[in-house]
Amino acid sequence: MSRIEKALAKAASERKVRKRGVLYKQESQKAWVTSKQISIDHSKVSKGIVTLLEPSSIHAEQFRNLRTHILSTGEDKSHRLFLITSSVKGEGKTTVAINLAISIAQSIEETVLLVDCDLRLPMVHTMLGLDVKDGLADYLSNDIEFSDLLYKTDIGKLTVLGAGNPPSNPSELIGSEKMETLLKEIKSRYDNRYIIIDSPPLLPITDSNILGSIVDSIILVVQAGQTPKDTVNQALSFIGDKADIMGILLNNVEKTSEGYYYKYDYSYPK
Repeated sequence: MSRIEKALAKAASERKVRKRGVLYKQESQKAWVTSKQISIDHSKVSKGIVTLLEPSSIHAEQFRNLRTHILSTGEDKSHRLFLITSSVKGEGKTTVAINLAISIAQSIEETVLLVDCDLRLPMVHTMLGLDVKDGLADYLSNDIEFSDLLYKTDIGKLTVLGAGNPPSNPSELIGSEKMETLLKEIKSRYDNRYIIIDSPPLLPITDSNILGSIVDSIILVVQAGQTPKDTVNQALSFIGDKADIMGILLNNVEKTSEGYYYKYDYSYPK
């Protein structure tokens, strides 16, 4: 066989490999398309989900401001995986995560996957009034099709992945290679998808610290007037250089300016 014939044969072989790769990718993506549609009953939604219940309120506008900041930060489409956490429980991290996810989903082009990674005390499905049982923990623990756990809502372009049934080893599951692979795959699959992760508080549990090294950025929720500064500083030190902190969101900030009441405020760590 001449050199030209060998080169042609090699090129033909490479084309077949590339073709098989494209077909495999298409089949893999098709397998992730969920047919599960779920309608959200507004009467069952937590009153703190203002982007859904009070979309014209000044409270909802604060989340649209945060959305604008996030979308402008991710203009190159590489910054799309965000972890929402807090120093301790009760600071409103889940409320913030849901409102932010809904706000982005209501934009024109972007799609959102809201992931409940709080495997110990999941609240996303409860606050949205969803009757969802299986979820992330079940996928990480068992041989379950990921697409079977995704629920496409009737809120903009919002899909929800619940936490699932509470496992006995949440930290091990969150820190598993399967979890890291999943998040990377979720992000790489769609260029216009933003992933909002609701995770446990930083100080009492290690889960958020584990995830911090995988996500693009962390938003730390702080209850204004309640959380001691030392606690916040401790949480920031706990994150250290292992993750990028996008900012601190002050929850339940009251301001009086021209008759408006601002419930949410966004600021940056100094």
